[in-house]
Amino acid sequence: MVQSQFKERVGLRDRGVMQAGFLVLYRITMPGVLVETGYLTNSKDEKYLKSEKGQVYIASAIYRAFKEYKKEMEKDLPEVIVPEHRPVKESETTAAAEDQQRQNSARESETGKIYFRVQFATSAELLRNYQSQFKGLNNVDYYEHNGLIKYTNGNFPSYRDANEHKNSIREIGYKDAFVIAVRDNQRIPLKEARKEQP
Repeated sequence: MVQSQFKERVGLRDRGVMQAGFLVLYRITMPGVLVETGYLTNSKDEKYLKSEKGQVYIASAIYRAFKEYKKEMEKDLPEVIVPEHRPVKESETTAAAEDQQRQNSARESETGKIYFRVQFATSAELLRNYQSQFKGLNNVDYYEHNGLIKYTNGNFPSYRDANEHKNSIREIGYKDAFVIAVRDNQRIPLKEARKEQP
């Protein structure tokens, strides 16, 4: 999709799309691409990359490709993933947060222990009755990060079990599900967690 935008909208030469074991893409936990916009050793490319017009066109092309990809990935997801929902009243948010706190306390009684969960959806606000909103999933949890509500499923002491659960969640329609790591109900870098608890 990025390559098509470059070719059709920006007019860059089509050098094709390739797969390789790039270190920057190694073991990432979500879809990823490495985008090559041109070569500074080529005077024509360098001039275009340094120009404001070139930078705007290239950035816009990448943005449109990501937007197109997101739309394509979300078309088969259950409708609630991209919901038009009413704002949650403060009392509902408080009740849901207290319920979440109780679940977290019961589930993570061992302070400092690492758990792996599968994140599968995000929303701007806490979904009302979020526990029953997601088809095919029981015991849905959430956490807040960067002003967004992120929904998870499962709570595994091993990455391998969480990864298997991620695959089963993808099979029922949550195609962008990925594994996260938590300690004391706080998300931590997956790489760090796997070093401590593979």
